[in-house]
Amino acid sequence: MALAWAGIAWVAGAMVRYYTLRPLLEFVSWPWKFTPAWRVDLLEPSMGPQWEVLVQGGLLIWIAVAVALIGWAAMRRLDPDGPPLAQLAWGSGLVLGTLGMVVFFVGVCGGLSRPVFIGILAALTLGAIWGGMGILPMSGDRDTGGTPVPHKEHGRDAPATLARATPSAAEWVVLAVCAALQFVTLLYALTPSTQSDALRYHMSAPQEWLKAGRLVYLPYNAFSNFPSTVEMLFLFGLGLSGDLLAKGFHFLFFPLTTGAVALLTSEAVRCGAGVSGVVPQDSQDSEEQEERKEHGQDARATILGLRPSILAVAVWSTSPIVVPLAGWDYIDLAVLLFGLGIVYYLIRWARSGRAAHWLLAAAFGGLLCGSKYTGVLTVALGGAILLAFGIVLREGRGLGAAVWTGIRRAVVFGLVAAAIASPWWIKNAVHTGNPVYPMAWGLFGGGEWTEVNTEVYIGKTREKGEGRDLKALIRLPWATAMYPRTFEDFAIGPFYWLFTPWILVWGIAGLASPRRRRASAMTALWGVFFIVSIFYTYQSNRFFLPVWALGTVAACAAAAWAARLGVRTASAILIAFFLPVAYSAADSTRWLFFDTGQFFVRGGIPTSGTHWPAYTLGYMTRDQYLATQIAYYPAAKYANEHLGPGDKVLLVGEHRKMHWRTPVEGNDWYDLPRIQPFLRESGTADEVLDRLREAGFTHLFFNLDEWGWPRDPNQQTGEIPPAAGSAWSYNIRFLSRDDILKIRGVLASPRLRVEMSVTPGRVFLAAILPKSQNVDNESRVF
Repeated sequence: MALAWAGIAWVAGAMVRYYTLRPLLEFVSWPWKFTPAWRVDLLEPSMGPQWEVLVQGGLLIWIAVAVALIGWAAMRRLDPDGPPLAQLAWGSGLVLGTLGMVVFFVGVCGGLSRPVFIGILAALTLGAIWGGMGILPMSGDRDTGGTPVPHKEHGRDAPATLARATPSAAEWVVLAVCAALQFVTLLYALTPSTQSDALRYHMSAPQEWLKAGRLVYLPYNAFSNFPSTVEMLFLFGLGLSGDLLAKGFHFLFFPLTTGAVALLTSEAVRCGAGVSGVVPQDSQDSEEQEERKEHGQDARATILGLRPSILAVAVWSTSPIVVPLAGWDYIDLAVLLFGLGIVYYLIRWARSGRAAHWLLAAAFGGLLCGSKYTGVLTVALGGAILLAFGIVLREGRGLGAAVWTGIRRAVVFGLVAAAIASPWWIKNAVHTGNPVYPMAWGLFGGGEWTEVNTEVYIGKTREKGEGRDLKALIRLPWATAMYPRTFEDFAIGPFYWLFTPWILVWGIAGLASPRRRRASAMTALWGVFFIVSIFYTYQSNRFFLPVWALGTVAACAAAAWAARLGVRTASAILIAFFLPVAYSAADSTRWLFFDTGQFFVRGGIPTSGTHWPAYTLGYMTRDQYLATQIAYYPAAKYANEHLGPGDKVLLVGEHRKMHWRTPVEGNDWYDLPRIQPFLRESGTADEVLDRLREAGFTHLFFNLDEWGWPRDPNQQTGEIPPAAGSAWSYNIRFLSRDDILKIRGVLASPRLRVEMSVTPGRVFLAAILPKSQNVDNESRVF
């Protein structure tokens, strides 16, 4: 009891010190930081309602309903005894992953066109009709007032089920607040693409594949060769309707991961009735009953009327890192869902012993590997857990038999996952000779990647975090919460730092008795794996998402365990949860509407970088919105409207290719500059321009600001070293002094005719004129 109250005092004191007094002082000192941009922008409406928001949003809802119906119906056959919420959430995830792979094969066959995408939409609609019919009650079903009725399903006795438990008034309030925040996030998601990684490859690569009509190799963009199952959903959205629909696909994983976290929490406390409405049968093994008693709860475990799974929904839905990511066209939430699918179904297998459960885990492992290379490590651990828990839970069998059975399971598990992900590896092998390009470049080679690229990439990863020693590992909960800029500027809020002690105690208790607390032990093992693997690779808060998700599960499960101490303790626990969750909800709302991170002054009026409400409500056009968010967009718009079919633009210093409808080529941040081969093959600036024209380029777009090109000539060539960590300190590594002198000559050449300038001399679009007989090449020194 004393330990529980000490933990509660810790949370309350920290909230007052770090998350109440300090923000209040900042608010008093700098009230202009909180001026909402939409109050300024709404003063000058520029167009009527945004019909594309309604149309593409409606299409997204249409597809989401179809995916849900198909997934639910399919999972009722694959996992008939699973909770309905599990069937719906994991089934939807499998269908979305399958849809991505379908689009991949369509792209390989050269069928990337709108008629084909309309055909896929029609197939989804027919599948939804089939799914809806499959979910309807069978003719033998009848209303029994909630009494369990065993019946035949899929040729076997289905488990007895009870009617879904009705949420309490407090739970309805929590769910309503979370639903409202997710709805606002959906509105934010239904805006044009503006995030850097999306503009570089998540969305720009699908855009270039659509231009080509098939999946082709994109040179000087190594990241476009990453496994791209989620990007295939973006490609489908772009080809069917536009970037709003494409971004919406990533948002769909917000409610799905919320459901996944709730389901894992339900498994961790074994309160089946709390989330799924399924109550374990009395005939189930006594070990599970024992486990429920250990938690001080029966199958209807609650904390003063709030189920732990509902608490998990509140924590996850309000998280300041999850809300922004759900509105962006990244892949993080999709990757998280596939990873949590492995965890969930391995936990289910540890309880049921059914092969179907670990095979479903393998399927999610395949989708994970087909979305991110590092998923291979997760699948490897999944195979190891199958082996280890098969030995621990051998149920009276001999050790040798258990080992061989575990090895067979692990091998099949890995083969199933590899088979699902292998099309991406085969594609890369065909395009570059390296199945995991650009990874393992030292072993396989391939593409335009070099050792310099590897150095730059590793250097960038090492900039994240506070180091990789034991001290940094111990400080990780505090540092990630209090210094988000060090971890790629993604705030996570106070919850995980404050509840670290609870999470640790709960995880250690699970590992201490893996047979009795299987869900706790597995959750703890997966948490340790994700912490260590990410800590020693790329320390970004968004890459730690699996840790934050499992931390949510552990904290809520620990709260259910502590609530058994009495009503007063349970009340204090709810208060302790309410404080950081309320702060996270307020911070997420502030981010959505105020976004003080992009503060600037326009016409003497303080405002910020947030303009999406004005766009969504029709007070800003698409062009106006994109121009406020992306420096290069005015040039891209000019090129889209004025360049002809035979024109092609080379992007120099600009790594983002999204929103250029005209053909463009460029390089990613980590790739060799696309202009470098032309510089190396030429002796003068005129020869560089000649070679560019021979390659089909008619225009050059320079973004010297993005490139970090210094104004001081001595800094350009490195005679004065560039500032450490600056853009130029990375980009100069790819260029020799001779390359830089030729670029100077190109910039000064009379054969460049500026057609559109965003920032004179820095950000501009120029036509490459034919070689003039009047140009005195010998008179210029490079």
